[in-house]
Amino acid sequence: MRYTDEQEKILDSDAKTILVRASAGTGKTFVMIEKIARLLEEGVPIEKMLVITFTEKAATEMRERLAAKCEASDDPLLLRAKRSLMSADISTLHAYAGKMVRRYAYLLGTAPDRAVLLPSDAELMAARAMEDTLRAYYRDRKAVELLRYLGASEKRLTDLITSMDRFLWEGGDPNALMPYADSASLRAALVDAAKKNLADAVSDYDEMILLLSDGPRLVQMEEERAMLEAFSRTVGTTDEVRPDFQRAKPVKDKEIAKILTDKRNAIKKMLDEIVIPEEETLASGLEAKRFVLTEAMGLARDFRTRYQDAKRAANGMDFDDMEHDFLTLLEDERARDAITGMKTHVFFDEYQDANPIQEKILTAFGKAKLFLVGDVKQSIYVFRGSEPALFLAREAAIGAGETSGAVFSLTKNFRSEPDILRFVNTIFEHAMTPETGGIDYTKGHAFSVEGTGGTIEARTLDTKLRGAERIEARAIRAAKTVLREHADTPFEDMAILMRTNDFYRYARVFDTYGIPYRFEHEETDYASGEPTLYHLLNHFVHPREPMSLAVALRSFAGGCDENDLYRIAASGEDFASAYETYDRDDETMERIRAFRAFTDRWKKHMAEETLTRFVRDFIYESG
Repeated sequence: MRYTDEQEKILDSDAKTILVRASAGTGKTFVMIEKIARLLEEGVPIEKMLVITFTEKAATEMRERLAAKCEASDDPLLLRAKRSLMSADISTLHAYAGKMVRRYAYLLGTAPDRAVLLPSDAELMAARAMEDTLRAYYRDRKAVELLRYLGASEKRLTDLITSMDRFLWEGGDPNALMPYADSASLRAALVDAAKKNLADAVSDYDEMILLLSDGPRLVQMEEERAMLEAFSRTVGTTDEVRPDFQRAKPVKDKEIAKILTDKRNAIKKMLDEIVIPEEETLASGLEAKRFVLTEAMGLARDFRTRYQDAKRAANGMDFDDMEHDFLTLLEDERARDAITGMKTHVFFDEYQDANPIQEKILTAFGKAKLFLVGDVKQSIYVFRGSEPALFLAREAAIGAGETSGAVFSLTKNFRSEPDILRFVNTIFEHAMTPETGGIDYTKGHAFSVEGTGGTIEARTLDTKLRGAERIEARAIRAAKTVLREHADTPFEDMAILMRTNDFYRYARVFDTYGIPYRFEHEETDYASGEPTLYHLLNHFVHPREPMSLAVALRSFAGGCDENDLYRIAASGEDFASAYETYDRDDETMERIRAFRAFTDRWKKHMAEETLTRFVRDFIYESG
């Protein structure tokens, strides 16, 4: 079998830690399978390997492709491995953690038969825990003061508690939230930051001045540069001299004029943002922040206690519990030696989406050889706690020699046309810089491109639009494009990529324009699609059943998130009644209206068709 030079280097490496920067479509799964196969050929049993994927679907694909690789070989070691693949540890980290947590339940003091809660069950428990936490807190006089700081917004309060809970749950250091011990150190930091921004502005002026040969504008630019230097010397002092920019002198060259105007406006905006308050003002602000954070930490701990108690009473656990309990096991010497001693090689796919808890778990396998694959550019789960900075930190540690290992890149894309890759490179080499994206795209991250072919067309929307209006504008643009520019193309030959929660807005627009559609989505969480389908269908028949209602609202049809469920649950005595009477002017209400329209349409269809035809149509159109 022929490998690319990049692939060959990875497969030949015997480094303690192999870190692979794998851009999209560059064959990372293929390389992982080939690496595992080589280890099998060298006599490393599959039982000694732990292969972590991001989804169960990816784990199944990995297992199937490994089986095909083994079956096509006449190597007895590979043939033996094929017989062991079904029991091999190829899974998500949650699945493996759950397996270990159940096996060593006696060390944790938990029941070995704890069930994994459906996300909808866990969300309802969390919503009730939040409601109880707030109800208890509102009896405290400090609640009034805290709400005053938050603009009397209960949503801001619940968001604050949720964020603080996530921060503490993932092992965050509370001291990091208050990095400045006093107002003097905070003021000094603000002055240092201002001086750095002003130094950058002076550098920008040096570049702009080079674009001008002579004339009034050149003189003006030199005067403004001098003002910036003077401000940098005096910022934060009693002798502070702020620049006084006058109306810009004209420049004949339109392109140069635009460059100067854009950079000058950006610098003027930066100057407006430089405010160095006196220490007394900062001290008052620090005290307020300390109060808010202290209250938030107390509320987050109360919420977490109530939530954990609810799960324990139901003999259940969520996916966070799996990781935390697994880490607790690895901190117990008895369990750690038994668990980590079973593995000599650990593979971790989508490493850019690892969170701090997962990184600690990975570190516990310190004696094993690590094969880590990821792409910081594809990190999309920061909202779940993933930290692409962990990938960059490990890469930096290997580069500095602090950690034994080697860093490789996979840049040859096997999926896309050359012009698509060139387009992506052109965009990302400007967008992905150390300052904006944490990486230099041109160093080991850009696609290698050969040949030509394909046409790229990029369109922009009105950037003034925000939120729901922006999504709806995209949907309308897509509908008009389908009908006007691709009128001769069959509907089934076109696809639109979107976020799952945007579906109901697209559906509403496409219904208006008379465009037929079928929705396909992949479950990236650990709940399968079957429970969602069951609860959606059950909701049509039993609309007040709370569990089915909640799951249906959280599905693609409802587009709701856990905050929506909380707002609904907190507005009434029981969840079904709260849903039926919910009437607020917010995005939750907008989602409820769209969901009701969706269910009304399908209830009407159910009344008109046989059950078999209804289920067939529903599955086909909903994906």
